[in-house]
Amino acid sequence: MRPLRCLFAAALATLPLLAAVPARADVPDVVTSPADFTTDSGETLRGLVYTPRDAAGPLPGMVLLGGSGPVKHGALVAEAKAFAAQGIAVFAHDKRTRGYSASHRDYAALADDAVRAVAMLRGRPGVDPRHVGIWGISEGGWVAPLAGARSAQVAFLVLASAPALTPMRTENWNTRNKIHAAGVRGPLVSVLSDRPLRILEDAGTFAESRYDPRPVLASVTQPVLAVYGSRDVQVPAAESAKALTETIGGHVSVRIMAGGDHLLREGAAILPGYPEVVGGWVRGVASGRTPAPVVDALPDQRAQSSTVALAAPWERWRVQLAVFVLIVLLPVAYPIGALIRWLRRRPVAGHTAARTLAVLVPLTALSALTYLYVVLTGSDYRGIYPGPVLAGRPVVWLILQTMAVATVVATVLTARQVGRERADRARLGVLLGGAALFVVWALYWGLLLP
Repeated sequence: MRPLRCLFAAALATLPLLAAVPARADVPDVVTSPADFTTDSGETLRGLVYTPRDAAGPLPGMVLLGGSGPVKHGALVAEAKAFAAQGIAVFAHDKRTRGYSASHRDYAALADDAVRAVAMLRGRPGVDPRHVGIWGISEGGWVAPLAGARSAQVAFLVLASAPALTPMRTENWNTRNKIHAAGVRGPLVSVLSDRPLRILEDAGTFAESRYDPRPVLASVTQPVLAVYGSRDVQVPAAESAKALTETIGGHVSVRIMAGGDHLLREGAAILPGYPEVVGGWVRGVASGRTPAPVVDALPDQRAQSSTVALAAPWERWRVQLAVFVLIVLLPVAYPIGALIRWLRRRPVAGHTAARTLAVLVPLTALSALTYLYVVLTGSDYRGIYPGPVLAGRPVVWLILQTMAVATVVATVLTARQVGRERADRARLGVLLGGAALFVVWALYWGLLLP
């Protein structure tokens, strides 16, 4: 039984660091040719090589690595055409499907794919094999340095919106930004961010959650260009850029694109000036005269990222699942006991508070869990959607909190009844056991917090 293990797994799939969103790619004078390579697992990854139509002489090459999710090469058409127009032979390919999913991925395997793609591009006619590098955006910004550290054939690295922190820390910062933008304040912020992330991690459905990119960055020897948008709310740009400059021992330039978001796009189009920044830098590296390092003024961040602790014992997914099952099932014993008594033609005691409690406990818990599930799985790269918000709390959440308070009141009234009903103590005791677990559960998930 894996309900809680998979409860928020879909949220992680629909709340990626970079959603592959097609962009306008109307760039003239760029031609394409099919290409592919084979992974270590025998999977053939296909794509296209983009080159200027009238290219003269060997061109520097660049392999594109997309963000999180099952990115197909078609999602990178805009970037491929824009960079090719700058005089670069660009290879965009499908991401592997074997060993890559919402709950499982291996950055080392993706880096191996990138190295194989570089080797393929180096052997293409019209490509200068000495100057083939990798461009990686978002999740690709974790993978590209791994490939560079692994192979000297990688001549340079272009890191776009690259997180230099762990995936867990980055995703928590990303999620909290979206929650803040939705107008939510108070305990619900943690309920929608670090708490489910810890449970996801404990359940093994948050892939590479604690991957630390800094040791790999420290071993990178190739020249590096890092590009961030000043309005990126998915990756802490200022913190990441600072970590890059402090960790990479060799050449590193950091360029901040004014008005750029995480995708470095303006609406449906590539952000103006961005292809020129990348193209000019790559051509300089390929000429043998690597441009002098440039570090732009870092953008302001709304908040600093923070470390997310490992799941506490009570946050383990099995504990959460067991508690929730008991919360839902124990109150059912009350009406079942009444039914058994009725069938045996025995008197059935009637307690309004107890009957109310038997309904409120499972109803409130199921409703709260459903709401959290809907909000988290409905999140995407654009934001999180909790519904109408009043005084920092979603209206639906306020209703659920009212139900939780009513459950506490019904619990107190039912507890008072236990001392008066000797014959019904067992049935009431089971019901109160479920209610007590609910109170603890509701405190943890913020239902009983102001």
